[in-house]
Amino acid sequence: MDQVTAQQYAENLDENRRELQERRRDKRSVAPPVERVRLEQEDGKQRPRGNPGCEDKLVQRAVVMSLEALFEPDLQALSHGFRQGHRQPQALHERREPCRKLHITWRVEAAGRGCFDPLDWSQLRACMQQRGHEGGIVRRIGTWLHAGVLEAGARSYPDTGPPQGGGVSPL
Repeated sequence: MDQVTAQQYAENLDENRRELQERRRDKRSVAPPVERVRLEQEDGKQRPRGNPGCEDKLVQRAVVMSLEALFEPDLQALSHGFRQGHRQPQALHERREPCRKLHITWRVEAAGRGCFDPLDWSQLRACMQQRGHEGGIVRRIGTWLHAGVLEAGARSYPDTGPPQGGGVSPL
């Protein structure tokens, strides 16, 4: 399906969902490349940001929901990254309070920028398969990883890190 907006997709939602389900069932569903744009940062640098298509976002969200249910029981309460009910202010509060109580007056600044860029895809697959997750989701994630990136009309195929911008990126 060509890039459409959520509003355009919703105009024929039942038909679009039926067609998507048929393509997935018949293994005709293909992950399109992620369109990448560059966002200007305060420091003058540019950060890559992916823009997956509307339908791809829907499928990614479904996969994320499935994986959240699988992994959530094992995550520690202090782990806040991209989890439902866990927000940045909550994480900051949990770090600030012990410092306040102990009268620690120094500050550490950290950024997670580029943290997942070197992510080895084989390790990701091994982790998911070790958890006994069904092969369909592992294969789907593989198609997203191998779909490539479209930037300024040129398609490239990175071999590490997730394509940025999709719901499945923070996995």
